[in-house]
Amino acid sequence: MSRSRRAFALPIVLALTLATSLAISVMLQRQAASRLTTVRELESYRLHHASRGLRELIDAWQKTVSPEALAEVTLTGEAQVLEADIEGGGRLVAYVSAVQGKLPTTPARPEAASTLREAERLLRLDVEDTRPLVRAVGPAEVDVLTAPQSVLRALAEAVTEDTRASDRFAREVERRRGKGSQLVEKVGENGWLLEAMSRAEIEEPLQESLESFLTTEPELFRTRVDLYADKLDREPTLRYEGLFMTGTLRDLEWQSLREGQNFLYWGPLEPELEDTDPSARPGRG
Repeated sequence: MSRSRRAFALPIVLALTLATSLAISVMLQRQAASRLTTVRELESYRLHHASRGLRELIDAWQKTVSPEALAEVTLTGEAQVLEADIEGGGRLVAYVSAVQGKLPTTPARPEAASTLREAERLLRLDVEDTRPLVRAVGPAEVDVLTAPQSVLRALAEAVTEDTRASDRFAREVERRRGKGSQLVEKVGENGWLLEAMSRAEIEEPLQESLESFLTTEPELFRTRVDLYADKLDREPTLRYEGLFMTGTLRDLEWQSLREGQNFLYWGPLEPELEDTDPSARPGRG
């Protein structure tokens, strides 16, 4: 072969070599991507089943505890209710907190919607950020044992249209709640609640209407589960949260839940969402 032909053939060889190298590189990248996709799918599968297992564990646990006991243990805030070692040297810690003291924005009782919309409007006038004070799911009744004064005041004013009486009622309830667990012992007796309305000078015809929006027997609670990869770890590896109803699911809205599951929401808890309303999360997990 002449020198000129060899010179002409060299770029062709280099081009073929480069093309082959690129093809091999693309093939390896595809294989790596495929392996990564498989790993991610397996990890997603593992986390999904771990999440379901935790939900079933909490669901089984809460059915062994009476709503009254949950109401008492969460009266002063979030309470640790469960701690257990898990396979592989880790542990889980579960907490429960009361959330029915928040104002419902989408009540199961349609006839309650207009009053609660007005209460929400009044709440927005009173409080700059209402997000920690409202919930998107759950019963129309507000837990009078844990509801903030601002929620009680807005709800009372929505029913009575009396600002002063509503403020007196909220303060009277707060004064009586200072008795703590002594108040919970009267969970089945609403005499003290009617007395608080009378002291606030709410007219008798309106007391029954306001009482229909209040309860001393909460059914809606939030749970948070922290998973630690090692017993000695201080920070959890994973966190999950859920909203669940205790006792009988009475309202039709709750009957759509899967049989045996009292959860209205269940899913992973991201750090930036920790202080927001879990009922606003997309999906039920």
